[in-house]
Amino acid sequence: MKEYKVFIWVGVFMIFVTGGLIWLAGQSEDISVSESKELNREGITLFYGDGCPHCEDVEKYIEENNIINKVEFSSLEIWKDKDNAKIMEEAAIICKLDLEKIGVPFLFDGSMCYVGGPDVQDFFKDKAKL
Repeated sequence: MKEYKVFIWVGVFMIFVTGGLIWLAGQSEDISVSESKELNREGITLFYGDGCPHCEDVEKYIEENNIINKVEFSSLEIWKDKDNAKIMEEAAIICKLDLEKIGVPFLFDGSMCYVGGPDVQDFFKDKAKL
């Protein structure tokens, strides 16, 4: 009977150790992801909101004009990802924009900000030489 109890306690201990290791692995992944998110002052960043109709218009423009193969840029979703929203705010502050009046689509080219579908599309048109 003693051996049976020892076996149960070892099993319970192993479950806790395994669970703890899994939890720690998940925590370290989250930390490295959030630490790597920062404003790119060297490149072009397009901020968008998942489900935003104006953003979908810009996405359609990008696809129809093959912008993805003509202009190097990154895209960050801000409605579901608060870290990305903070990055967009940093860009808006650099451009001296009122944070209450910014929205998506929003593009930051490292020094200037473009807000709204037409401005973002015009930026890509000029950059891609269309």
